[in-house]
Amino acid sequence: GAKPPLTKLTWKQIKSDGLAAAFANQEVDYYDIGADADGYAQAKGAQNSVVRVAAGPNYRQFTFNSKSPILSDQNVRQAIVMGIDRTVIAQSDLAGLPGDKVPLNNNLYVANQPGYVDQAKVTGIDFNPEKAGQMLDAAGWTMNTSTGYREKDGKQLDVTYAQLTGVSASENEGLQAQKSLKAIGVNLKIKSVDISKDWPGVLTNHDFDIIAFSWIGTPYPLANIGQIYGGSGTGKDFKPSDSNFAQLEIPAVQELKPKIDTEMDPAKRTEMGNQAAQAIWEAVHTLPLYQRPMLVGVRAKLANIGALGMARIPKWENVGFTK
Repeated sequence: GAKPPLTKLTWKQIKSDGLAAAFANQEVDYYDIGADADGYAQAKGAQNSVVRVAAGPNYRQFTFNSKSPILSDQNVRQAIVMGIDRTVIAQSDLAGLPGDKVPLNNNLYVANQPGYVDQAKVTGIDFNPEKAGQMLDAAGWTMNTSTGYREKDGKQLDVTYAQLTGVSASENEGLQAQKSLKAIGVNLKIKSVDISKDWPGVLTNHDFDIIAFSWIGTPYPLANIGQIYGGSGTGKDFKPSDSNFAQLEIPAVQELKPKIDTEMDPAKRTEMGNQAAQAIWEAVHTLPLYQRPMLVGVRAKLANIGALGMARIPKWENVGFTK
């Protein structure tokens, strides 16, 4: 191939909380900002630098443990979705960052991918506190006016949220969801998780009712259906795949996955993909919160490196400094 423009690459070990300052001080030429508003401000103000922005495939989400006693009821899971104001979560998590701060309404496709369908609109399962209350009433969870929370068979509607201590997004999302859910009589109890000791154990051991983390996607939206939403067997013999942390069997996904894997017509594949996406949304396996922006600070004269977005790169070349 062509001779590389760069003669060497130098890697520096820098603690995560020092990356923004290192970039601003010209100590490093590349800085993956993530969703750090302070880091974005420092990178944007750095001399001889630019922040490259793209809408990528990564997103924040709530995973619901379908095996927990309360969340085993799909109607309760749907009601909780209707009780969470995801717009407030997106706006607060992404404050100070560029891009749209709106909910993501599809588990498989992100908003700028061909084939994206707003499944919240299609199914009607979206922020709607009044309807959420009606669904909880129908499920037998009645409001105790003295406590402000719902009860059933003498048990309060308590749902445990596993908060990853020190992860600002996880902490904020728990607090925002707690405020929203209180309005419909759901007591979201926040349990702090020490990520240095209990991560990813709290996830793999299913020690939560709801937990928030990021899924890191690819430009291929239908490639991970079985990994996250599938498993083997059916009914009592169903064994969730390793990343199916919701432990939820979705029959439509089990049926559609092998067809999607072998369908050669892109239009038909997309149609089946959204059939699966609708089934996932209705089952409330996970609740997408918002699509994370890709933000990368680089030196202004450093070419062909930055936020990749949805790029599909067969080869990566001509990375280097322009004159």
